Amino acid sequence: MAVQVVSTRDGAAQTRPAVDDGVQELAQRAAAGAWDIFSARVIVRRQWVTASGSPAGLAMGDHEYIWERERTATGWTSRVTVVAGPPPTVGTPQGEVALAGGAGDPDAAGFIVARIEDSEDGSAPRFFSPAGVELRPSWRPSATTGGGGADVPAGAIAGIDPVLVEQAAGFGPGRRPTGRDWIDRFVMQPGRASMRLRSVTKAFGRRAGWVRGHGQYLRSTGARRLELLVDEQDGVPVEVNVTDAGTLQSHTRFRYERAGSGALVRRGVRVERPAPPALSGATSAGARVVTDITYSQVRLLSKGGR
Repeated sequence: MAVQVVSTRDGAAQTRPAVDDGVQELAQRAAAGAWDIFSARVIVRRQWVTASGSPAGLAMGDHEYIWERERTATGWTSRVTVVAGPPPTVGTPQGEVALAGGAGDPDAAGFIVARIEDSEDGSAPRFFSPAGVELRPSWRPSATTGGGGADVPAGAIAGIDPVLVEQAAGFGPGRRPTGRDWIDRFVMQPGRASMRLRSVTKAFGRRAGWVRGHGQYLRSTGARRLELLVDEQDGVPVEVNVTDAGTLQSHTRFRYERAGSGALVRRGVRVERPAPPALSGATSAGARVVTDITYSQVRLLSKGGR
């Protein structure tokens, strides 16, 4: 039986029955390496909240995607398909106005991206409308690596949430993978916990201390400091805090689901950031933007469909 693992304030792992017992099969398939296609449904929910955590400010619709990666002879290709999301908006003197006509509205068609494809060969990603027409934006995309190598423009296109890029699976920029090892950062096998810890110490150095039962690792650049909290038994990140001159800039927590074998599958990321001044001034001091990213229907398939 699978259980879900959630970070708690006192550092103890909280477990409860998980929704999807198929996580054990997923972990076994990842360990065996008998797959060529990765697929997951990603839901991004954003909300402005006050310092006390009460909803405030603008209501934002959910973004829902299908994230796929397929292995080729030379590496991997990525595809992100928009399943649902609020309509694109344009700025007016009266504020943001939704283009309610959708794909059938000629004023909106040029703003809606329904699919992004990336060959992961260094070339620019390609963007497609709901009708399958390739869009050629006049601006030059700024590619940000996320999701183990999928490059997507960071917030430049309406309908594509930049947090999906920044936080997909908690990955950071890195070398493009050619094998299947990148899945180890999404499906974490218990026998590799020590290897994951070594990768942390390689990047951060020795443990600085303990916080709520988690190993604390620190890295500073000037006035900016990154704090990583790690469950050292499983060798997985639990929390990331970024401060600048002592002021918290972002607070990130990770959620996992545990298979019967002890493997962990990343199921979600929660990110909190200070709300922009133009928005927080309309609510209260300490207002922030909370983004919840949930991964479900994670599948590993062979090209034969099994």
